[in-house]
Amino acid sequence: MSADEEIDHLVSSLGLIPHPEGGYFSEQYRTDRQVTFIQPNKFDGPRDGGSCIYYLLKSGKYVSFHLPLFDEIFLWHAGGPAKIYTIDNEGKLTQSILGNTLTNGDYRYQVTVRHDTWYAVEPMEGTQYVLFGAVVIPGWALQDWPQGKRADMLEKFPQHGELIKRLCKE
Repeated sequence: MSADEEIDHLVSSLGLIPHPEGGYFSEQYRTDRQVTFIQPNKFDGPRDGGSCIYYLLKSGKYVSFHLPLFDEIFLWHAGGPAKIYTIDNEGKLTQSILGNTLTNGDYRYQVTVRHDTWYAVEPMEGTQYVLFGAVVIPGWALQDWPQGKRADMLEKFPQHGELIKRLCKE
């Protein structure tokens, strides 16, 4: 099966739909329980207790820099490896590779991005596609996932200018 056939099969069998950022996704789980927070000034109300999605990125597509308010756990499922870049509040850049540990000991089946840490994801060079899951606890909500603005990020982290220009949409 070619990579394009694999992608078509995964999109169809997993019920993936186009994501506005690029790639395809499908929410697979969202709990029916809600949680409230003891820091009410930071959050605007209760959240679902947890959620999980599939996300498929093709070569040349990426998840642009975002700053999640909650930890996000990425789980590799199929395809090639992807780089997950994180930038903490002090400007420290870290790269983790989400992929099949059996093919390369430096790859990880699971990568956790800590809350309040900027992150972006892109398939590695030579990767035709990557399928991963993303688990967020409490559950994903758009207001908890602000997208980075290129000018603001360049001002705050000028040492990472090339990466920010490449992986920040605005």
